[in-house]
Amino acid sequence: MIIRGVTIREGELAIHGKWYMDGRDGKLPTVIICHEFGTNMRFTGRYAQMLCRQGYAVFCFDFCGSESGTSQGRKSTEMSVTTEVVDLLVVLDYVESRPFVNTDAVFLMGCSQGGLVASLAAEKRKDEVRKLVLYYPALSIPDDARKGSMLGAVFNGDEIPESFKVLNDKFRVGKRYVADAIKLSEWREMMRYKNPVLIVHGTEDELVDIDYARKAAKIFPNATLVEIEGGKHLFPTLKERKIAVEAAIRFLWE
Repeated sequence: MIIRGVTIREGELAIHGKWYMDGRDGKLPTVIICHEFGTNMRFTGRYAQMLCRQGYAVFCFDFCGSESGTSQGRKSTEMSVTTEVVDLLVVLDYVESRPFVNTDAVFLMGCSQGGLVASLAAEKRKDEVRKLVLYYPALSIPDDARKGSMLGAVFNGDEIPESFKVLNDKFRVGKRYVADAIKLSEWREMMRYKNPVLIVHGTEDELVDIDYARKAAKIFPNATLVEIEGGKHLFPTLKERKIAVEAAIRFLWE
């Protein structure tokens, strides 16, 4: 397996990413993987390696504004789902420009918050993104923002603080994170993405209720939902990850 780091520059943004390839020649089917809130491309690398072994070129990257990531050009207090969609579209343009990428077989995979981001980006590029894979997608983010409770932080929706800490004070986000989420029309945009979608979600996800995945499976015009019995958020066990990746491989090859 060949792992190669790259930097994509767009204005003030420097997006750091890694290619996972197995050395095959020719145009390759390609998967772009979007990481969760609070993680980075090292975390999604576990999925990348499993897909790479099946003949895919896989690109993982760090969103700008992720405190755990290496990309530059945006503070964590300037980051939101909307800014991450911008990052992903930059990445998509870069990936499609590579000579070894089969542009008729470009797929997006998103995990947790990255799943919401990938869903929104796929709708904007529906003629380019052939299929969409979502692992434990955090489709609850807009509702959480409207309710004034996100990632363990509680606030008044009419008086959103300029910045605040989330996930047991591990990470800091800004007012924009909430404001942008409130304005999203996520379900309407999902309805417009008519290409195949695979959603994999654990029945005991402690962070995002599986009912959001079940709703999404009905909203997307062409979706399949795989429920992992007893599965948790982030798929912490090898068994969960194996089920998820095997489902993705079957789905992508169909």
